[in-house]
Amino acid sequence: MTGTEIMTAALRRAGLTISATTFKDNARTYMNLQMADIGALTGWQWNIKEGSLTTSNGTKTGDLGTDVYNLISTRNVTDDFPMSIATVQWLDRVDPDQDETGSPSVVIPIGIDTSSGAWEVLYHPTPDGTYTLKYRY
Repeated sequence: MTGTEIMTAALRRAGLTISATTFKDNARTYMNLQMADIGALTGWQWNIKEGSLTTSNGTKTGDLGTDVYNLISTRNVTDDFPMSIATVQWLDRVDPDQDETGSPSVVIPIGIDTSSGAWEVLYHPTPDGTYTLKYRY
């Protein structure tokens, strides 16, 4: 069954027609939202992507890609080790004043960057140089 057939059947069941542009556009929006929900509920192997970012000396934060929905794993490619994903509560316990520096071993999602719309992450420890980090999502 194609997407158009699904939308036609759903609209017909609601007593509407797909020939009306407004109904068709709304049906497509609802169908895409539902597909995103289904995709997010299951760990589909074909749905995993990889991103990369580069840190700067003394810069604590960075942005993931704008299409990141769920951060699965991270690794420090420069120093060749897996990284942990943690919370700000964890960081408050291990380094309350956030003054540790070095090769990042932990990434902490801290919210959405309002200028880019991407997830912003905090690195721990704060990078003391340039590092390449890769992440799967």
